[in-house]
Amino acid sequence: MIFLLLYLHIQTIHGQNKLILSGGSNACEGRVDVYHQGKWGHVGPINWHIENSNVVCRSLNCGTALETTFGFKDDHHLTQQVWADDIKCEGTEKHLWDCPSPTWGIVKSSHLQHVYIKCSDKPEPSLVLKGRTGCAGFVRLNTTKDNHVYLCSGDWEKHQDHAEQLCKTLSCGRATQSPVSHGFKETGKIQPYTCLRNDLSLWQCVDWTSARCVTPASVTCSKHLFFRLKGNAKVNLCSGSLEVYKDTTWQTVSSKDYRNISQHWSPNDICNQVNCRDSLTEPNETSSNVYLNCSEQVSISLKDAGQQSHCYGVVYLKKTKSEEAVCVNSEMIGRLVCRELGCGDFMFTSNKGIFQPAQWTGMSCENHAESLWHCQSDNCNKKNTAIICSESIDVRLSYGLDKCSGRVEIYYKGAWKRVRANDWKRVHSDIVCSHLQCGKGYREGHDLFVDGDALDTLELSLKAQCQSDDPIHKCLEENGRSNSQDNFIKVVCQDSQMFFVEKKSSCSGMVGVEQAGKSYSLSGQPGVWNDSAAEHVCQKMQCGHMANYSTSVNHTATDWMQLDCPVSSDNCTLRRASSITTEAAEVTCTDEVTLKLTNDNKDLEKSKRRCWGEVSVCHGDACHGVCGDVWSEKHSEMLCQDLGCGRPVTNLERKSPNTLKATVSSVHCPSKVSDLSRCRFVMNATCKVSTIYVVCSGSLKSKLSDPRDKCGGKMEAFLAGSWQPVCGDINVMKTICTETGCGGVITPTAADIMTNSKAKVIKCDQAFQSLVNCTVTKEPCDKQRIPRVRCSGWSRPVVVGKSACSGGVFVKTEAPERLHAMSSTGWGDRESRALCKSLDCGDLVTNSSGPTVSFENWWNKTYNCNDGDQSIWNCEEKHLPVEKQQLNISCQEHRFINLTDLCYGEVIISGKRRERVCKTGWTEFMSRILCQHLECGNPVDTDYAASPLTESLNFNLTDQCGGEIQVLYGGELKPACLKKGNTPSLLCNQVKGCGNVNSSKKSLPRRGQRKDHLSFSCDLDKDLEYCMRLSSCEKDDLTELYCDGFKEITPPPELPINFIVGVSVGLPLLVIAIALVLWQRRHILYRLRGRRAFSQTRSTLASDNFEDIELNVKEERDIGLKSQANGQGKGLDSQASSEYDDVDEEADAGFNSADEAPPLPDRPALGGELDDGDDYTDGYDDVDQLPLEEEEDPEEPGVPPQPEEGSVPVPLDEEDYVQPDDDK
Repeated sequence: MIFLLLYLHIQTIHGQNKLILSGGSNACEGRVDVYHQGKWGHVGPINWHIENSNVVCRSLNCGTALETTFGFKDDHHLTQQVWADDIKCEGTEKHLWDCPSPTWGIVKSSHLQHVYIKCSDKPEPSLVLKGRTGCAGFVRLNTTKDNHVYLCSGDWEKHQDHAEQLCKTLSCGRATQSPVSHGFKETGKIQPYTCLRNDLSLWQCVDWTSARCVTPASVTCSKHLFFRLKGNAKVNLCSGSLEVYKDTTWQTVSSKDYRNISQHWSPNDICNQVNCRDSLTEPNETSSNVYLNCSEQVSISLKDAGQQSHCYGVVYLKKTKSEEAVCVNSEMIGRLVCRELGCGDFMFTSNKGIFQPAQWTGMSCENHAESLWHCQSDNCNKKNTAIICSESIDVRLSYGLDKCSGRVEIYYKGAWKRVRANDWKRVHSDIVCSHLQCGKGYREGHDLFVDGDALDTLELSLKAQCQSDDPIHKCLEENGRSNSQDNFIKVVCQDSQMFFVEKKSSCSGMVGVEQAGKSYSLSGQPGVWNDSAAEHVCQKMQCGHMANYSTSVNHTATDWMQLDCPVSSDNCTLRRASSITTEAAEVTCTDEVTLKLTNDNKDLEKSKRRCWGEVSVCHGDACHGVCGDVWSEKHSEMLCQDLGCGRPVTNLERKSPNTLKATVSSVHCPSKVSDLSRCRFVMNATCKVSTIYVVCSGSLKSKLSDPRDKCGGKMEAFLAGSWQPVCGDINVMKTICTETGCGGVITPTAADIMTNSKAKVIKCDQAFQSLVNCTVTKEPCDKQRIPRVRCSGWSRPVVVGKSACSGGVFVKTEAPERLHAMSSTGWGDRESRALCKSLDCGDLVTNSSGPTVSFENWWNKTYNCNDGDQSIWNCEEKHLPVEKQQLNISCQEHRFINLTDLCYGEVIISGKRRERVCKTGWTEFMSRILCQHLECGNPVDTDYAASPLTESLNFNLTDQCGGEIQVLYGGELKPACLKKGNTPSLLCNQVKGCGNVNSSKKSLPRRGQRKDHLSFSCDLDKDLEYCMRLSSCEKDDLTELYCDGFKEITPPPELPINFIVGVSVGLPLLVIAIALVLWQRRHILYRLRGRRAFSQTRSTLASDNFEDIELNVKEERDIGLKSQANGQGKGLDSQASSEYDDVDEEADAGFNSADEAPPLPDRPALGGELDDGDDYTDGYDDVDQLPLEEEEDPEEPGVPPQPEEGSVPVPLDEEDYVQPDDDK
């Protein structure tokens, strides 16, 4: 098949026919040459007539034949091949080879006679573009005014020599590499173009027989003029100065040049070439240019969401009557648009976040195009619909000290966007700072300034391979990465400035400036240091305006800066001083900057209140809160030191609400500045963190918290506006006792386990006078005990009477330890009510004065309370009491301490409300006091759960007066042990009726440890109830005890193992055997009866002892009588086994040799031979089936006797046993 197709293809080529006129003055005049079967030849003149010539001219689109001649002509292309002769056309044929010829293709003539024709038309080539012929355009061949044809572009590019020849023929110079390939709008045929010989003209290469093509060939010659109008692309591209493309550049057309151009190009031609239709007016000529205004209105714009956007967005081409969105099919379009709109370099295309219109038009631009308007229509590729130009990109630093420091923000797609800190490098800082004309980068990080307003995040990334001198737009690229990081980059450039003053105050003194981490003195040279420079410094320091400026001598400074403000304070330049000087600039500004801590607490004295609260920065009379985003510990240290408030207390939870608006975003201090008031404050920013809150150690105050006690209780400190529990060592306790005026520490008492992890550990290097000198650490007290401290000045009110809330009032003191009677002097309802609250006894019921009593000790304080006082100690006065009458009080609550069960259970405080007692701080001493108070002995165990007391215990031994020791503990018997070294007789005496220890029976110690045992250890004179402990029993503790009353019970002997095994195995076998016997009982009985009868008979006959015979006879008689007596007439099926066993036993026991027996009947012998027909069994088939036994020794036990010869066997039926004498 392949070879067949190849053969057909070759035959098609060889079979192609082509006819030309060659050798004439043009392509429509000359000798008739024919290309046939792959060869050139000619036709002969035999019988040639005018119809043949007309067919030739018409087939070549050359009109009609004007002249036909025949003859000989020397021509090197003339071959001896004559393809046809004697051709006879009728004049209507389409091609010459359609005419009849008897010799077509086979004529061979040695003569060189040929046919020469001259047709009516004369073809001429031209280049046509937009209806105008010139040196550029589509290749057109003209014959007459109305007859022309365009050449197809098929093989045109392969024949550059044809383009060169065409440009030369048209006197247009040389062919260039810029053919016109789009915008064909002419009318006419487009014919294929194929040259079969190099000497053929363009007309001779036209293939008139093939189908037409679509794209015409085009040529641009070097003498073609490209025009453009230098208009404003944003306004009108069809109006502006005329320019011409010459020597690879665009040149403005002068009036002189235009005079030469106008000889060949009219204003309309020029407007038409630049796609602007016709000229509206005559060109406006000046000496330097020619201004041309065409009728079309064309402009280019970039839009986002239908609105004009700056150097980014969808490209729109607006004409007089329409506006179209343009697809960006190539970077050429992007470059053209960015350049035409003055938007810098083309960066990339992007569709993200840009509104997409519904209708588009495609464009395609050649390399020489200088305007999108000069491009041609094309298909639309909607993948790239918007462009980004470099001028749409900008960068700034926000929320910083000046334009050279702050958060990096990049302007992209019409909005400022934050930049993430990941992958940011120093080279990127250099690029940003260079773009802002701020030198190079100095510092970068995400925590230098506040994050500020929540702008969108830049969706571009910065290239890592950027150079520090690259423009910012060349370092940006789109990427598909998503990053959830919320840290945004901040940068400080080298040229960022911080002005400050030294010595005098926050806004007055010698001026200095810090740049890139280095401090400089500001030069005060006359003519340079002026009022504009001084005003600039005051404004930068946020100190208002300049009040005065001067110079002073500074001999120590070596590094100087010079501030040039030639016009105003807004236009100043800071630079290195040109020469070293000793004249330093000084300034006095109108305002001062102060810092303070503010709070609304009224409990502390003023000296304490000023040392904690919100940080407030005041410029003159205006105060501002400080954002906590970038506030550092260093700032807190500087502030506490400036205020004379010690050191900052860290890691404290804020207790008070915001009262100030955070308008100071960050604080930045020059290295030479030691106080915050001379630092720089960045104003007006959005904070993530609320206003900063600082607590200095100077605000610390301590107390011991217990409403009942004075100089005793849990340690608390006033931290951040509230009293909070704290913990610490003995130095902290001594410091608190001293600060509260309570003397020295007596001892820490019961400890509370802290459940509040926010409580802090305080550390004091020694016992100070106040906590101001101590440190509040970040360490929480969640794993430490907070002791209840008693100082030497401790005292507590005690009520002695009916209850803890009703009776006479005393005051108990620690040093010395005694009770002091409370005098009723000055005592009223307010004081009594405060006392009831201190005692947690509710409200007051009554108070009264007792009779005058002569107590040894009286409390020497009086009290004067206000309404609302919660503690009696807040009312204490130093006036001595004047009356010796004791105060009696009765409160609403009657408080008692009890247990939930009898002598065990949870500890509760009863009264008007029932309260459980927390284990925190509960001690064994308290348990002992409570148990004795309740008359329950001593405590056994103290735990969170119910705790049984000794009175609820009962002792027991597992046996009567002996065995393992047990205790009835909490309603349950539990094992117990007596600790080693204790006398066991205590336990025997405790158990009723058991006496002392049984010395003959050894008590046993425990082997190993048991954690679940109760143990007890007692002295000889104590009861066991006071000895119990919940603890582990050790190895040698006594766990078994035997007393005198113990009675040992002899246990039954243990069965040997062989017996147990035998019974275990034999019993199941016996059961199986009995079951088998019951199942086969009839067969077995018959056998036993037969054997018994035969055995007895033989034994009787063979024995010489007659007594034996009598025994057998009597046995049989008794059996028969017994059967008759029963009178049942039944067989032995149901009773055989049981009855005969009994009979045998009776026979063995009842008969002896003295008994007489009747004579025995003759018995037939068993085992004798029987005739086949005899039947002696009467249906006892089972007996018949018994095998015959061989004769054995008569004396051998169990062998039946042999009958005498000739005797007849006796059938084994019931009658043989019941009535043995019937044979008589």
